[in-house]
Amino acid sequence: MKNIMRKRSLRTAICLMLVLVMCVTILPENVQAASSAASFTTDLVDLNGWEMIRAYGKAGKGGVSFPSTSLGIPEGETVYVIDGRSTCEGKQLYRVYYEGRVWSAYSNNILNLKDTAAVDAYMAKQKRESKGKKVKEKKDAVVGNVTDPLHYYYVYAKPKVTDKNCIGAVCVGDTMQVINANYNSKWAEVLWKSEFIGYIQKDCLNYADAYLGYLDVRSQQDIKQAKKAKLTYSGILKDYDKILTKKEFCRLAVNWYKATGHKLPKQSKKSPYTDTKDSYVIMAYQIGIIKSTSDKKFQPDKKLSDTQFNKLMKSMLSVAKVQKEVSPYVKLYEITRSQAIRKFYRAYRMVQKKDYLIAGDEYAYNDVVYKISPADNPNVCLDVFNKANESGAEIGLYKKNGDTNQKFLLYNVNGFTIINNVWSQKTMNGTTQKVYQDYREYEAEKMRFQYNNDGTVCIINGDGLYLDIKDGQAVSGAHLIFAPKSGSSTQKWVFTAQQYG
Repeated sequence: MKNIMRKRSLRTAICLMLVLVMCVTILPENVQAASSAASFTTDLVDLNGWEMIRAYGKAGKGGVSFPSTSLGIPEGETVYVIDGRSTCEGKQLYRVYYEGRVWSAYSNNILNLKDTAAVDAYMAKQKRESKGKKVKEKKDAVVGNVTDPLHYYYVYAKPKVTDKNCIGAVCVGDTMQVINANYNSKWAEVLWKSEFIGYIQKDCLNYADAYLGYLDVRSQQDIKQAKKAKLTYSGILKDYDKILTKKEFCRLAVNWYKATGHKLPKQSKKSPYTDTKDSYVIMAYQIGIIKSTSDKKFQPDKKLSDTQFNKLMKSMLSVAKVQKEVSPYVKLYEITRSQAIRKFYRAYRMVQKKDYLIAGDEYAYNDVVYKISPADNPNVCLDVFNKANESGAEIGLYKKNGDTNQKFLLYNVNGFTIINNVWSQKTMNGTTQKVYQDYREYEAEKMRFQYNNDGTVCIINGDGLYLDIKDGQAVSGAHLIFAPKSGSSTQKWVFTAQQYG
């Protein structure tokens, strides 16, 4: 990185320091991520939101390997460098981007490093404002389609596709501040991270979903689906960090009650409370979600604590005659609008006849976990044998005992679902010989679910094989395999939801 490290004028040095403290992503151009090798995948590593690209080079002879993984960059491909550090062994380690993800790589495998035009993009804003013209965005847009999450997009210092002009990138769902939506027929001009004038191809921008701006991609996905299911309303789809009020809860609850197939009673014109005439509060009372109070006060604008939210959710599920486990439990002290919408959406998903399994956010221990039992025997369930932590430890059937090695979380990672054990936090993998836990690197770990008419679920891995019982006997101690579709009951599974927290 000799060009980056060369001496500069004081003015340029200050600019560079500002560049370095900015966090932006470096991902390739409106393309879908691909696997680096036949059995390995980068898809199960989260896309990074944004990071500044400082330099670019080429992968040297034999390519660039990522330490502690089986993945890497093929020889001759462009490598984008964010920053670097020296290791204890005296080696230079770069932080680089590849296929929308951030990795570590040794510097000696990266050739012909050159500066990007990041400083030029920063100075462009300063130059324009030095003439007395304030640079500010006219509107926001999110990048791409959040329900198609594998994509990532370059941001350029100039409207021209070159490695030098590539100053960073954004992953799907990131928010762009648009200065000129029609800079020309192909490009939009953006104020990137409030400091850089950059350019992005127009077809990368999604204005219809701008209401999802500045949210993390998992929240965006849930909230967009919640809107589609008619669980939300326009007033709640903004200011997502605001703490949910009692009145807002009532409206979401009434929407949920209706969306799940329950008939609303005729609207009463009389309020049971003296401090509100809100129709949704009245309807929530009519349904039985909320109760009368001795002083006839409801306090509609009062902010909800997690305890109050959980209590109201349980009340809503009770009047809807739904099991309490359907409510993803909250333990956050206070609950924001975005968190509330996501919880309502998850509760909605769990009462559907199909597509009812919900995936949580990683390390979110207040989400829903599942016990997974064979259709032929509800007294046994999936179990990490011997409560092992190590990669390769076998997953089989064992009598239910309530231990965490028998509990599993579903995670959505870039559009794929993985099954992680609560105890080990490792991912279900398997072959035609054995089912086991492993690190996230393998195509076979990408799971999808087939919902059957009898309420059971088939678990299908990335190779198109079905989770099955090796000897056909659903008994404690039985071994599991992945096998071709057979239609046998040994390939049918029952997911039992439990609260995690």
